[in-house]
Amino acid sequence: SKHDSPDSNDFDKESFNTLIGDSALDGVSEPEDNETCYLDKTFIRDSVSFFYNSDPNNLDDILLKQKYMYYMTEKKYGASIFNQSFYMSNFKQIFLYRFDYRLKTMGVLDLQDWMTSPQFGEIPFVFGMPYWTSVSSPIIWNSADKKVADSVMGFWGNFTKSFNPAQHGRNIKWEPYNPDMPSVMILDKVFNMSDPATINYKALTFWNEYFPKVVRIATQCCNMTNQSYKIDRTLTYRLFSVYTFYTLLAIFL
Repeated sequence: SKHDSPDSNDFDKESFNTLIGDSALDGVSEPEDNETCYLDKTFIRDSVSFFYNSDPNNLDDILLKQKYMYYMTEKKYGASIFNQSFYMSNFKQIFLYRFDYRLKTMGVLDLQDWMTSPQFGEIPFVFGMPYWTSVSSPIIWNSADKKVADSVMGFWGNFTKSFNPAQHGRNIKWEPYNPDMPSVMILDKVFNMSDPATINYKALTFWNEYFPKVVRIATQCCNMTNQSYKIDRTLTYRLFSVYTFYTLLAIFL
């Protein structure tokens, strides 16, 4: 169906909301005691949709596809990487990067115009594929791709020697991960450290800190009375409505 993938030409707001809702439960386990405990899947879906739901006036299929792509990247990769770095940085210097550069050479990793560089899109550069002369191929590598490969191979070479990718005379400042001021190196046409405009830190915090609370609240174990369950659910929705309340308050002031 058209809801199965954002690659569909008729990807619309309904498709976006369906995919968000269906994937929100990925990795969420049913309670072990399913006789007295209940997983409120609707509450989990609504919580994720509330955070990611697009502007109701935005019906552009390209923007919806990109928003879904960001959602999956943050949920499946970004949040866990930042969470792991948070703990590992207590023991070692951690250097994070996000590879945004799109290959200019045709026939290697061709993407649709609305797509960004995919996960592991840096692999051809890490292994210097633009310089593979022993492989018989009709591909003629773009000079810009070769320059990026030079830099990426240099980063990895420096890291293996000194545990710092930007050492040995490179005019690039690559700061180690700092839990108090988290940032990553953005590898694109120009290499720069990230800022709030290039990384959605709020989304990463949502998955690492808020979403586990959503799952805990959604897992209701009725070991007392049905009435206590209803009271707890009411409080839950009140807490979740605080943001909406303040938004409405700001509108009417």
